[in-house]
Amino acid sequence: MGAEKYNVGNTSISNCCNEELKSAGKLDDGTPLVWMYYRDYLNITEEEKRNKMKEADSRVILLNTNEIFSSITEGAKEYNINQGNISQCCNKKLKSAGKHPVTGEKLIWMFYSEYNKNI
Repeated sequence: MGAEKYNVGNTSISNCCNEELKSAGKLDDGTPLVWMYYRDYLNITEEEKRNKMKEADSRVILLNTNEIFSSITEGAKEYNINQGNISQCCNKKLKSAGKHPVTGEKLIWMFYSEYNKNI
């Protein structure tokens, strides 16, 4: 039923339930769908559920422009920036990564899941 509703293959859902994939499918807004067996769901804490969702969500947001990218790689390509620098910025090891090609301002990146948590 879930496979049909979200247009996701049964094999992908099964792989997600068996922890071979972090997610299978996405909602219209890009939120990844994380699947697990119901018996497993009943046996994990709310914090563990949040952590699974955070691990599955690879989106990043460029705070300067509020652009959301499906991954660090996509953001790096768009702004011609090293992926590692964006990762370090998202992990709070750098304050910024890259400069805006027009304004020259330093670009500030964040994991989208963390951004949503802070709003």
